[in-house]
Amino acid sequence: MKSSFTRLPVIVLGATLAGLANGAYAQDATTVAVEVNKGDVAWIMTSTLLVLMMALPGLALFYGGLVRAKNMLSVLMQVMTVFSLNALLFALYGYSLAFTEGSAFIGSMDKVFLSGVTIASLADTFTANVKLPEFAFIAFQATFAGITGALIVGAFAERMRFSAVLIFSVIWFSFCYLPICHMVWGPGGYLLEDGALDFAGGTVVHINAGIAGLVGAYMVGKRVGLGRVAMAPHNLTLTMVGAALLWVGWFGFNAGSNLEANAGAALAFINTLLATAAAVLAWSLGEALVKGQPSMLGAASGAVAGLVAITPACGTVGPMGAIVIGALSGFICLWGVNGLKHALGADDAVRRVWRPWRGRHRRRAADRRVRRARARWQRWRGLRHRRASVDPDLQRDHHHRVVCRGRLCRLQDRRPDGRPARGGRRRAQGPGHQRARRNGVSLLSIKPESHPADYGTPRRPAGRRFFSVSIVACRKS
Repeated sequence: MKSSFTRLPVIVLGATLAGLANGAYAQDATTVAVEVNKGDVAWIMTSTLLVLMMALPGLALFYGGLVRAKNMLSVLMQVMTVFSLNALLFALYGYSLAFTEGSAFIGSMDKVFLSGVTIASLADTFTANVKLPEFAFIAFQATFAGITGALIVGAFAERMRFSAVLIFSVIWFSFCYLPICHMVWGPGGYLLEDGALDFAGGTVVHINAGIAGLVGAYMVGKRVGLGRVAMAPHNLTLTMVGAALLWVGWFGFNAGSNLEANAGAALAFINTLLATAAAVLAWSLGEALVKGQPSMLGAASGAVAGLVAITPACGTVGPMGAIVIGALSGFICLWGVNGLKHALGADDAVRRVWRPWRGRHRRRAADRRVRRARARWQRWRGLRHRRASVDPDLQRDHHHRVVCRGRLCRLQDRRPDGRPARGGRRRAQGPGHQRARRNGVSLLSIKPESHPADYGTPRRPAGRRFFSVSIVACRKS
C-alpha cells in the first residue's frame, strides 16, 4: 500500500506531461490544418476569371445580339460599365456591409475600403479548417456583384439614358444587392440562420436581378413602336456566341462557389453541364411542338434557363435530379416568355423570344398577299371569275418566303391585246420583269430562266405591319 502511494505522484506527473504534449500536438495539427491549399487558391482564382468572362464578353454579346443594330453599342457599353461600377463599389464598402458581422439584415462598416485586410488575412470556407486568402475571396465575390447589376440592363435596354442607368445601378447595389447578399451568405444573416439553401446565387443573383428587371421594365414602360414596328434581334450569331460563353463561364460561377477544389466542386460541375444540356433540348422540343420547328434563339434561351435553374441546387442534388430540373426549366421558361410575359404586359427587351413576323401569323399574311396579287393579275388578264386561291404549286421554304413553281404566278409585261402594260401602278420595266406596288406591298416577277434560289429579300416598311413578299417564277419540272 505504501509503495502505491509512493508511485502516485509519479503517475500524476506523467499524465500531466502527456496531456501537455497532446495539447501541443493538437495545436500543431490545428495550425497545419488551416494552412491555405494551393489547389484551392488556384481554383478560386480561375473561377473568378470564368465569372468575369461570363459578363465580358459573354453577357454583353448575348444581350447585344438580341437588340436592334442601332442599340448594339449602347448595350455593350452599359453591361461593361455597370459591371465595373458594381465591382468597384463592392471593394469600397460592399464587402464590409455584406460579409462582416452586424445585424441579421446588413453587416458593419468594419472593413470599409478593405480596412484590416492584408496579404495574411484568411477567409472561411465550408470546411472549418480550410481557409482562403481574403483577397481572392473578395475578388470572386466582386465578380458576382458586377454581373448581377449587368443582368438587369437587358430588362430596360433601348429605353434608358446612360447616366440614368449608372444612377440606378448605384442605388440598387447599395439598397438591394448588399442586404440580400448579407442575409443569405453573410455571418449571422437572417435567411442563412433560417436554413436557406443557396449554393451559388439563385437568390442573391438571379431572383434579385429578375425582380429588379421586372419592376424596371414596368416603371420605364414599353418601347416606342412595340407591336407596330419589327424589333427583331439583329444578330443571332452573336447571341449564340454569348450564350456559349455564359455556359462555359458558369462552371466557375457554380463549381467555384464551393470555394474548394474537392468532390463538392465536381458535383456542381457535372450538374451544371447536365442541367443545361437538358434545358436546351427541352426548350427546342417545346418550340418544335408549339411552332413547328426549333430555333437558334430558343436553344440559346434554353441554355440560360437551365443554368439559372440549377444554380441554387448545383451542390445539393445529384446528376439525375439536375437533368430533371433542367428539363422542367426549359418547358416552364418557354411558357414564361411566350405566355406569361405577354399576360403581364411587360416589355422585357432581351429576355424573350422574338415573335412578330413569325409563325402562323406571318404565313397567313404571306398567303393573303399572294391571293391578292393573283386576283389582280387574273382581273388584268380578263379572268375575273377564276378562283383566286393559292395555287397548289405554291410552297414555302424554311424562311416562309413564297416560291411559285408554276406559270400562273408570273406577272406578264403585256396586256391581253398585246400592248405594253403602262400607266397606273403597273409599269413595264423590261421584258419579263415587272413591278407592281400597292399598299406598300412589293411583288417582283423574274423571267423563267431565273434560278429558284434567287429569292427576293423581304422588305418591312416603317410603321406598317404587313410584310412584302417576293415571288419567283421557276421553270416547271
